[in-house]
Order: sequence, then C-alpha cells, then structure tokens
Amino acid sequence: MLRTCDSIFNFRRSGLKLLGLKLFLLPMFFFVLWNFYFPLQATQQSLVTRTGLIFNCLAGVSLLSIVITASTFGVFRTRYYQESREGIYGGATFVFCQTLSSLPLSALSVCAAASIIFWGLGLGEHCVNCAAPGYSTTDQLWQWFLFFTVLWACYAFVEHQTMLLLLFCRSSFSAGIASFYCTVTYLLVGSSTLKTLVGLPKWLYYVSYVVIFRYASAFLHEQMFRDKEYLVNLPSRNETAQIKCISNNAQYGCRYLNGTHYLQERYNLGNIKNPVDDLHLYWNFAWTFAFVAGLVLLNVLAYSMPLPNFIKSKFRE
Repeated sequence: MLRTCDSIFNFRRSGLKLLGLKLFLLPMFFFVLWNFYFPLQATQQSLVTRTGLIFNCLAGVSLLSIVITASTFGVFRTRYYQESREGIYGGATFVFCQTLSSLPLSALSVCAAASIIFWGLGLGEHCVNCAAPGYSTTDQLWQWFLFFTVLWACYAFVEHQTMLLLLFCRSSFSAGIASFYCTVTYLLVGSSTLKTLVGLPKWLYYVSYVVIFRYASAFLHEQMFRDKEYLVNLPSRNETAQIKCISNNAQYGCRYLNGTHYLQERYNLGNIKNPVDDLHLYWNFAWTFAFVAGLVLLNVLAYSMPLPNFIKSKFRE
C-alpha cells in the first residue's frame, strides 16, 4: 500500500499522470456533462432529459472507471505476479491492499463529480419527501450522499471487473475493451433508459436481475421521479406563467400526472394484476452494494487460485 501511494504522490510525470486520472478525470467529465444539462427545468418537458442524465451519470462513472483501472492497474498486476512467485504475499492480500489504496481517491473523485451534477442542477431542491413537514438541509445532504454512493458503487464494480479481466489479459488495452463491451451490455439491458424494463422480452427481463445497473438505475429513477408533484407544470404559451396539468391531457403536453406516473412506463410498480414491484428504494440501494461485495470476493478467490500454465507464460518475461 505504501508503494502504491508512493507511485501516485511522487510528483514525477508518472505520478502526476496517475493522480490526474484517479482524481480529476471524473470531475472534468461531469463538469462537461453539467454544461449540457444546465439549467434543468422542473417541468414535464424535462422527464426524458432526466432519464438521459441518469444514463450518462451511470455510463460516465463506469466507462471512465475502465479507463482509469486499465491505465493504472497493469503495472501493479505484473509486480504481483513477480512477488507472489517469490512467496512474499498472496492474492487475497494483493486485492485487499489494492482495494484499500484505491478507495480514498475513487471516493473523492466520484464525490466531486456527483456534487457537480446534484447541486449544480438543483437535484437537491426536489428530493424524496421534499413536501413533507420538517424537510431540511439535512434531508438534502442525505439524498446527495445516496446519489454519490450509488455512483461510487458502480465505479467500484467496474473497477474490480477490469481488475479481474487483467488477471487473464496481459494487455491493458484488451482487458479495457472487454470490460467496455461487458459494461455497455449491462447498461443496455438493466438501466431502463434506452430500453425500459417493462419493454424488455421476458427472458431479458429476468437476465437483468443479475445486472448491477438494474438496481442502481432503479434507485436513481425512484429518487428523481417518485411522487414528484413539481413535474406536472409546463411553460405556458406566453412564457410568463405555468400551466397546471390538472388531468392527464396529452393534447397540451401534460402526458403524465406526476413523476410516479412516468415511472409506470419504465418499471413494474406493483398492483393487483401484477404484484411485481421493481422499485424498492433502499432494497435496490443494498443490492447495488451487494454486487460490489460479491465481485470483490470473486477477485480475491481468482487471484488466490493457481493459474494455468498458458496464462503464467504471458507474464514470465
């Protein structure tokens, strides 16, 4: 762990590159993303925009996690192969130390990135239970914390997925490409953005249960849309007032009664005819982190097992 920290904070060109990738790449991307979405209107016209924002946040932290891990982890992986053959330490110690040394910088980077979107677009002004008596700044901070930690869980999951692929692929580029294709597939199947969950074929709907983005995206959708009464207003023709959508009248652009009504077209919300409910806020939050814990455990087992000779031969020189 000390050696890893020394390689990052050595203030040489290699160290500055590692620090820049790990600390500043995500906030820079999210700042660019913020410029495309600001200002985010609190109207029904922003419903699809908000869904796109969720997709871009999930895709941004995940795909940039691949870039960061593939660019920085390869050298430590190669050193592990050399030192493990000498019996200095094992795979479990290696994965634990890499996870622990990566956690502060990744958490700080995702925290800064999530703050740019959450506070910069005013998502904290319209949180869950925002109309409840006694709603305070503490509630906004709690919603920001949940938003940030879900994005960080996606970052950590894809980071460990790339680490697992680097166990078998000597080329960081090849491992990054493989991780990229896997992650894009997860996003297409489970995020309910480009294709809604209720619109998936039955077999793909059940496959989505083993995809982390199903739970992360469902959490973010529920946090952003559930019981959002402010999403019923649209700008009037004279641009000086708001039209109140009293009924579901699509003729005037008021297609949805509120945010929950919008979610019904993307998720199963549970009713007498269909008891399946895809939206359980804290249940989805817990499952997101369960996937991270499961992949960390898988990495520990994979790095601890003896490798076949055809893989060892890739790293002998």
